Amino acid sequence: MVHSEQKLPLVVSPDKNNQRQSTPDSLLAWVSDNRAWIHHGLLTHGALLFRGFSFSRPGEFEKLVTLMEGSLLSYTGGTLKRPRESGKIYNVSHVPNYFKIRLHQEMSYMPSFPGKLFFFCMTPAQTGGETILADAREIFQRLDPALKQRMVDRGVMYVRNLRPKNLILRSLLQLLNVEFLRDWTETFETEDRREVEAFCGNQHIQVRWKENGWLRLSNVLPATRVHPQTGDQVWFNQAHNFHFNRRMGVIYRLVRLYRWKPQEFPVHCFYGDGSPIAEEDIFHIQDVMDRCSYYHKWQTGDILVVDNILVCHGRSPFKGHRKILVAMTEPVDSITSRANATQTSRVESSCDTAP
Repeated sequence: MVHSEQKLPLVVSPDKNNQRQSTPDSLLAWVSDNRAWIHHGLLTHGALLFRGFSFSRPGEFEKLVTLMEGSLLSYTGGTLKRPRESGKIYNVSHVPNYFKIRLHQEMSYMPSFPGKLFFFCMTPAQTGGETILADAREIFQRLDPALKQRMVDRGVMYVRNLRPKNLILRSLLQLLNVEFLRDWTETFETEDRREVEAFCGNQHIQVRWKENGWLRLSNVLPATRVHPQTGDQVWFNQAHNFHFNRRMGVIYRLVRLYRWKPQEFPVHCFYGDGSPIAEEDIFHIQDVMDRCSYYHKWQTGDILVVDNILVCHGRSPFKGHRKILVAMTEPVDSITSRANATQTSRVESSCDTAP
């Protein structure tokens, strides 16, 4: 095998002079014999790319993920549309191709989240569609110290307003090509409100059912994390994605047209104490992330492994058909106390009376 020592991602590919290495079975055998090297490489670089091994089917991809990690995770509680391919193998989020998906760590707005992500390219886009990567350690170091301290001291409160199951509304959103947020039955894979409440209770997420059938969720989490194995402090939140602001373009203008309050936006965030986060601070975070970005151009058969704490990922706009599968593994639980749940309840009440 040949290893490319570029910063992000670390690339593993077969020796061009040995055709027997360029098969899925050869990679599976190599992975079995090199677990320690893979573990060290992933912790050092944050992302690992397997290229040139002729993977072509979801079953081959799932076999590799299972060999490396064992069990796979579901996407229960996730915000964006993500059609299931088979079992716990999903298509990546169906955000319209003209949108840029900003850098983020998967489900970092949840107390429990995947520690590793596996992406498999079945069909790259005709143009664009690169997966954007950035080292969360570098992001943390580059952020303005005063802003960083405010975020660390106060934490982030995430608010999500999930619509009820409504086929007419869904059809309208599909027609407008803006249907990429799930309704609450899709988010929790059930139509039973008691199951939703039980799931959110275990995750210390506050639940509020609205009279119109909508569901409001809120929870407070830290703005940073310390990686459990490397000890590195990293930027780990989605304030820059949840914050509803003018950089969202037409969606922002449509929502503002209806004069919704901030706590009624589809997604939004505040400081953990309920105070607003300045738009300029969010723009600074986004700009720093952009400066830390690496663009990974897909090739058919590529498999990208990402440490979900160390490395953020996103997606550039694209044209043409694009099919990328994703699997999530290694559940990580934030240290969440009942006091945090109580704080969220108190803040939720204060936000309801905010202008």
